[in-house]
Amino acid sequence: MAWLAASSVAGAVELCELQKPSAEHTGTSMRERGWKWWQDEKSRAELSLTPQQSAEIDQIFEGSIGKLREARHATERLEKTLSDTISANVADPSVVAQQAEKFETARAEQNRLRTVMLYRMHRVLNADQRARLKVMYERREGSRGKGGQEARRE
Repeated sequence: MAWLAASSVAGAVELCELQKPSAEHTGTSMRERGWKWWQDEKSRAELSLTPQQSAEIDQIFEGSIGKLREARHATERLEKTLSDTISANVADPSVVAQQAEKFETARAEQNRLRTVMLYRMHRVLNADQRARLKVMYERREGSRGKGGQEARRE
């Protein structure tokens, strides 16, 4: 039950920026820029987030983001290697199996790092704030499903 509650916030926190935009990601949508809800004035007001909570969540995020970026880049490199090997269609199946194992291990590590970061952020919020954050997340995701538009409360 506690994990389910953590998972509901995990989806909302997932919207935070996990990597800086690269040259090919120069769009201006909130999704591409990331959504640091704990720094957004309207979100903080809707959640009744205190300045101390915002600062603590930001410290958790900033302390984790470097490792998350490294893990993401490693996973992307391993995925490309595996994909190239499969596309070439000449490797021994044992080579593909080894590459797949490396890729899946890297992906699991990336997910582990992210889950721990999200859990730590989740612990800063009280039950009411977690419930409100879940509603905010669901509202944003619902808006995305309708024509891909970003949810923005004006």
